[in-house]
Amino acid sequence: MKDKLAIGIIRTSYGIHGEVKVISLSGETVHFKKLKRIYLFKEGTYREFHVEKARIKSNTILLKLEGIDTPEKGKELNGLHIWVNRKNAAPLQDDEYYFGDLSECKVFKNNECIGEVRSIFESGIIFMLEIKDIQGKSLIIPFKNEYIEDVDI
Repeated sequence: MKDKLAIGIIRTSYGIHGEVKVISLSGETVHFKKLKRIYLFKEGTYREFHVEKARIKSNTILLKLEGIDTPEKGKELNGLHIWVNRKNAAPLQDDEYYFGDLSECKVFKNNECIGEVRSIFESGIIFMLEIKDIQGKSLIIPFKNEYIEDVDI
């Protein structure tokens, strides 16, 4: 869904009022404090939640969502990805990309299309692109300047 981006993952509940601990997918946290609405993807559908409160405590993101008022209800959300409208995601710096924008991009070598990006994942300290080539095979390419000459979304 290109109009929404995943920005975090709910890890567990926090406290007695149903707050949830969140891990930022980008490493950025400030934009979480401005959130008014988020979407959680579960069982093939997005469920919308109003953010009652967002705070950062010792580099931990804590969210209080409307309707989630107990630790038990918070724990039911463990592992769910937090999606937001694109305008509410962390702003990009030069040479930064949202993974959702890279997905399905065509990959060229010597001006010839060799496949498209299927997924992006972290491997140690670098990100890797999984490319599905024109024969349907998977190729793994480090997402580094030495291997990727130019990015044009």
